[in-house]
This record gives sequence, structure tokens and C-alpha cells, in this order.
Amino acid sequence: VSAVATSNLAALELYYRAIASRDSIGIYGPDTLTAALAAQAVAIDPKFAQAWALLTEARSWLLHQGITFDTLPAYHAYERTGALAPGSLEARLAAGYYLYFVRADYPGALAQFEAGATLSPRSGSILIAIGLVQRRMGRWDDALATFQRAKSANPHDASVAAVLAETYGLMRRYQEGDSEFARALALAPLGSVSFQRFQLLLDGVGDSARARDVASAAVQQMSPETAARLRAALAQVRRDYPTAIAQLESVPRSAFLEAVPPRDLSLALLWRCAGDRGRSQALADSTIVEADRALARWPSADARSSAGIRAMIEGYRAVALALAGDSAGAVRQAAQAQRDLPPTQDHLTGIVLQRWIAVAYVYAGRPAEAIATVHRLMSEPATLGLGELRLDPIWDPIRHNPEFQALTAQ
Repeated sequence: VSAVATSNLAALELYYRAIASRDSIGIYGPDTLTAALAAQAVAIDPKFAQAWALLTEARSWLLHQGITFDTLPAYHAYERTGALAPGSLEARLAAGYYLYFVRADYPGALAQFEAGATLSPRSGSILIAIGLVQRRMGRWDDALATFQRAKSANPHDASVAAVLAETYGLMRRYQEGDSEFARALALAPLGSVSFQRFQLLLDGVGDSARARDVASAAVQQMSPETAARLRAALAQVRRDYPTAIAQLESVPRSAFLEAVPPRDLSLALLWRCAGDRGRSQALADSTIVEADRALARWPSADARSSAGIRAMIEGYRAVALALAGDSAGAVRQAAQAQRDLPPTQDHLTGIVLQRWIAVAYVYAGRPAEAIATVHRLMSEPATLGLGELRLDPIWDPIRHNPEFQALTAQ
């Protein structure tokens, strides 16, 4: 990135704090701090173009996650960046992230980021942005090559190492992913990266012992919520349901987020696995109520900035309906979610949604549809791994199905 364009030390400190906040976030909890810090920086120095670009990215991310619906603040930051530094790397980043997160215009975003790369071919920030969009577009080999180029140009950048590791994991190249996560943690021991490595080892590789070792070494670096979810995941694969439930119950309820299932839905699944259908149904019912409230507040399904999170809520609702005993409603809701976000439209959120649709089919008593969905997911890069299928009790209702057994034996 170009030299920092401010002489105000207070604004500069807020800018660097905003970058640290952005780089340290995990998947649990909305990242509102980055936007707040960047907004303070530009309030102190209104001509600080890099801070305006970061503010565009942060505000656009809030829209993408469905944390806010008003696109004007993100658009204002994007316009201000372009006015202060027309044609600059910062202007390209701002335009690209606005198109990426707010408009879901992936070709347009990629064009902006690639134009930025002509200005700074070795910039880790711009190469990461290019690779992220390529992943969304399903161009996995191109994304991997971009992140590898970023690594060559920025061997000491922990963010590059982490996103390369995550991509290896999604492509089920677990050994390379684990090595890159270890390198990222050596560069910057962040709890969010440790949690990603934990997930790769548990859900991908299926090595609960190594996952537990990573958890033990890193739990102090994590937020209390992330640490509780980690402990719950370990207890869940041991089928130690009292511990898993106690850990999840310590997590506060929060807004629906793209990558995070509602706490009550996770608890409903755990109680179902534990054999208590009454408590499972009660929690499923509360999830349905909260999902209905969220969907009523959301923009229509054609609002591109929130299409992903809206479809994810519909996917969570499908699982809750199945757990509540409404199998037909669950199947209809799953179909609606797939119409709102087909996997070909978004190769990241779309594949996460497909995993939840498979779970909905499991508990709706539709094993053939569940296994067909899992087969499709296992044939392409996805968050679903053999480790999860082999270890996680939520798949127990179809575990003795011959097709499922053949799939997990590969």
C-alpha cells in the first residue's frame, strides 16, 4: 500500500487500530469496531484517503453481513476515497469492496482490484482482494495461484498466510492448509486463525486429538464466545452432550450472521442428538420465531447486499422446522433458500448454505436428498469435510445408510 497520507498522529493511530481490528476478527460476532475506528480517523483528518478506503471496506462488510441495511454510509466513504485520491490504489480498493460486498458484482469488483494490481503488483492487500473475489466466483485454481503469488511477494504477511491456509482447507488440501496456518500463527498468534486451524483439523482431517492440542494452546487468545464454541465442538464429537450444551448455553444470543448458526439452533441439534426431543423442539420453535422476525426486517430477496445472509436465515429456519416436526415445511423452506442463493451465484456462502440444507433433509426424514446434497458438496471445494461427516453426531440419523457409509469410507 502507498505511503500513509496523513500527518495527524491521532488519526494514524486510529487507522492502524482499525487495521488490527479487521485482521483479528473471527467468524463469531459482528465486526463493528473496524468501522467505528476508521470513522474516527477520518473525522480527525477528513483528507486521509487510506482511512476512507478502509472505512468503505468495513461499512460494506457490515452490509454484506446484514448487520445494517443503509447503503449510504458505505457509498459516501467510497465516493470520498475516489474524490481524494482518484485512480489510486486506495480508490480501487474502495470501489472493489463496495462492488464486492454491497452490490455482489463480482466481475466488477475483480476489475477494480486487478486495476489496483497494475499500480502495486506486490501489494498483499490487493492480491488478497483479487483472490477472495475469485473464490466467490468459483475460480478456485486462480484464487490459489493469486494467494501463492501474494505469499511470494509478502512472505511475512500473516493475513496472506491465513487466507492461503483457508483456501487450501476449502480445497481439501489439508496438509498444506495446516502448514500455512502454522506459519500464519508464527507470524501473528491470533485466536481467530487458531480457531480456523482447529476447524480444519477437526472437521476436515477428522483428527480430534490434534484439534484438541491446538485448542489448548490457543484458547487464551480467543474471545470467551469463540472459546466456548470451540469447547462445545470438542465435546460434541465425543458425544459428551452435557458439556457441549453447557458451553453453548454460556454463549449469549446474537443477531443472525452469515457464517454463524443461531445459538438456539445449535442447542436444538445437540438436544436432539442427546435424545431429548422436547427440549430440541422448544429451541427449534424459538429459532423459527427469531428467523421470522429477522426475515421481516430484511430487505427483499433481490437486495444484493444481503442476499447471502437472507438465504442463510432461510436455511437455518429449514433445519429448525425439521427439528420441530414440520418436515414438509422444512423441505419447502430449503427449496426457497436455494432459489434465493443458488450455489452457482456464490461459491462461498452458497456452499455453506448447501451444508445446512443437507442437515435439514436429514431431520426432515429425506435421507436420499441429504446424501445427494452431501455428494455434490464433496465433489467441489466446500466447508464440509470427511472429518465432520465421520465424527459429528448430527449426521447419526443417516450414518447406517449404505450410501452414506460408502461416502465416508472414501
